[in-house]
Amino acid sequence: MFEGITIGIIPTLLISAAFALPIFTLVIHRKTFYDIYALIFSFIALILSLYNYHLVVNVVKQPIVYPFGGWPPPLGIVYEVDGLSAFFGVVVTLVMFFIVIYSVWYLKGMNGYEWF
Repeated sequence: MFEGITIGIIPTLLISAAFALPIFTLVIHRKTFYDIYALIFSFIALILSLYNYHLVVNVVKQPIVYPFGGWPPPLGIVYEVDGLSAFFGVVVTLVMFFIVIYSVWYLKGMNGYEWF
């Protein structure tokens, strides 16, 4: 069941990317790295949400249920993705991607991140 894996990986991917940032700040002090980092992860989230929309609307043609962590529904968190929620997922990740692009452009002259 490959469908559930793509549904469950988007929040896990973004959370792990956010928690990895403090570790990177100990080693890397260039703003360009963080701009590319944000662009890559927001683009991956957009591609995965587009793929989830394609799965729900064109391939499976019914809602996909994914028990996050493998726990059954009364005990664990369950993601259910239907056509409307997959569409809103695409809209949210698209807006997130455009916000990252705008913030990279808006902060291009800022040099407060470099320590050297």
